[in-house]
Amino acid sequence: MIVYYAMGGGLGHLTRARAFLHTLGLERDAVIVAESPFAGDRRVVGDIPVLRERPEGPLVIDTFPAGLFGEIEGGRADYVARYVRWDRYALPANPPRIGRAYILEPLHPEQERYVRERAEEVIEDFELIDPPASQDLPPLPPAYALVIHSGPPEENEELLAYAREVCREEGVTEPIVAPDVYPATLIAANATRVFTGGGFNAMRQFGGDRRHRPLPFERRFDDQYARVARFATPTCSAPRTRRSPVVRPAAARTTGTSARRS
Repeated sequence: MIVYYAMGGGLGHLTRARAFLHTLGLERDAVIVAESPFAGDRRVVGDIPVLRERPEGPLVIDTFPAGLFGEIEGGRADYVARYVRWDRYALPANPPRIGRAYILEPLHPEQERYVRERAEEVIEDFELIDPPASQDLPPLPPAYALVIHSGPPEENEELLAYAREVCREEGVTEPIVAPDVYPATLIAANATRVFTGGGFNAMRQFGGDRRHRPLPFERRFDDQYARVARFATPTCSAPRTRRSPVVRPAAARTTGTSARRS
């Protein structure tokens, strides 16, 4: 049984875990180890068991090559490599050996050096495939500006304020919606604008889309600003500067709560 170690707390690690296992056809032969409020959401994890303690078995580690806090020592593991701010991450004295490293995006230079020096095999530009999804969808207008985020309430408020500002600037008159739908790609087709943060999955799914207007958020171990900049388009040439605090207008045209990114 494959053990996919996805400690990190947010939705993104679980989304990436399931997509990785689906891509390799391992969904029926794996468990995910995670502590996340989304661990019980079957829209997110499907039928893959999610455990809080790591069992024995071949190990795949997400993002942090020795676990979030450097808690995994010794042994061997495959590594699913997303960007990490390497200067903020502490490895243990005896980190796991890397069997196969799957490179999902450009890495921090020191992180890339670490991976290439230690991995037995490096899979370049590994492309994740999301599993098929279905859900009873809420009623929506024929067209809309779509807000997608699973972060804390203050970030949701900031992203909604950003969406209202951009829609005013660009003359977008469709209502702004943010329904609880996962994955949000299910309702993206009729969106005239798509607003997300700059996380890995949001940019993987929408980066480069001319409708996409990402707003990067600060993260301890991630650099959303750099990721958004890599996907810059003529309509979105550079990451916007975040504003804080944000006060939500009383007469907002927003319906629902933020859709969950996949």
